[in-house]
Amino acid sequence: MNLKNKITILVHTHNRHKYLGRLLDYYTDTKIPIIVCDSSNDEFFLENKNEFFRYFFYMNKSYGSKLKDVIKK
Repeated sequence: MNLKNKITILVHTHNRHKYLGRLLDYYTDTKIPIIVCDSSNDEFFLENKNEFFRYFFYMNKSYGSKLKDVIKK
């Protein structure tokens, strides 16, 4: 069974860019889609973006409002 077409990793984060970078590096070779909802004070910049990575920045928004918006997308 090919799970790559059935799984998406949703990461919600706030001011943890060091750990976010490490997590994204870990999953890079899996080709599993990753959606990041970030409400940090500053936007996260990743040098090695790929087509499986989508990043949404919501400065200082609550978990619920981030999740609601990402589900719409």
